[in-house]
Amino acid sequence: MKQRWRVALTTTLIVVVIGGLTAAFSLTNIGCTESPQTPGQVTNESGAFATGALGQVEFRVPISLTEAITLANTAGVTVVQVQHSFLIGQQPYRGFLPVTEGSPASAIELDLSSAYSTFLADMLASSEALTPGPELGPEAAVSYSAMRRGFSDALLNADGFVPDIDGMTFLGDEKAILAISAVAPVRIHVAEEPGLRSSPEPSPTWVDPSTWAPRGGGIAILQSTSGQRYVRQDMLWSNVSNFGWVTTYEHDFFLNHSPGSPSGTYLDRSQHSQWNYRGIPIVAYASSSLPRAYLDTRLGDSQYEISYTIGSAHADAIATNTWYTSYILTTNGDVNTDNAKLTAQLGYRLPPNDFSVWGSYSLQQERIFPAWTIPVPTAFSWQR
Repeated sequence: MKQRWRVALTTTLIVVVIGGLTAAFSLTNIGCTESPQTPGQVTNESGAFATGALGQVEFRVPISLTEAITLANTAGVTVVQVQHSFLIGQQPYRGFLPVTEGSPASAIELDLSSAYSTFLADMLASSEALTPGPELGPEAAVSYSAMRRGFSDALLNADGFVPDIDGMTFLGDEKAILAISAVAPVRIHVAEEPGLRSSPEPSPTWVDPSTWAPRGGGIAILQSTSGQRYVRQDMLWSNVSNFGWVTTYEHDFFLNHSPGSPSGTYLDRSQHSQWNYRGIPIVAYASSSLPRAYLDTRLGDSQYEISYTIGSAHADAIATNTWYTSYILTTNGDVNTDNAKLTAQLGYRLPPNDFSVWGSYSLQQERIFPAWTIPVPTAFSWQR
């Protein structure tokens, strides 16, 4: 599920300490490239460039959609997904929209505006059912009310929404992708071919889940106001003491597609089949308030457990007694009932400056709801 990046590094020993967990890794030529604050030349030390490379670009300062598409067209790369940032109330969000090849900026902006409005309407519609109980405390109640009020206010102003693009995923010639940093201040990640390098194995030290897993949350997997279907995950932490500076977190939600179960899934399970797309799921839209959120891939996943996951590449920015939420919208799946499981995953970034989906590795999983105990469709709040 996680792949490695190219960077100019000699063999180095890196030791990562997360609370009581220590892991050491020996690295050779892995990582990401990053342009300086002003545009500058970036080269690939290996000297070999892939013609079907998948790359992710993060803009240091968000730009307009027209500027982003113009940049991609000038570089001669295909835009797979655009990433945008926005505020709801005082909470930052990041959204992800897949892009049809050759779509003009005007069409993408219409799709993004429509998806954003659908997201807000779905979040508002499901908020009542996910209202947390008093056991989580008054601070959690205040935070949830603020989040719910933010969805309502944002929906009222959705007609004037103008997206700020802070990242894109490209497919194209690796040299062309890397050359983008010569004309724009960006952080660039280029994924290597699957199977070239396995993930490093950390030490097996156990980390107390009460110091990193959510204490409470909510799950809604329902029909969307758009006629499509979505899954919403709410998360609340009361203890984040084992989130360190390289820590990542994934809220792993899986639908059951195992033999003997109904032959289908409630949400559409399509994903890009070509190897160079690295298992990117085909969704209608996704969004999250998790810090440095990323839409997880299914590369290396079991064909019998279909993941719909958004992770945080900057878990040490997660605050206690603050509600976070994630949302994935898809077309309708091929069954009307299903079942699911939910797992919390503690991870780490490697190299530490790689905040992309391919820079996150698993350290430990904690079962929240075992297989396959979540009925689908459903909407409920929970606490541990």
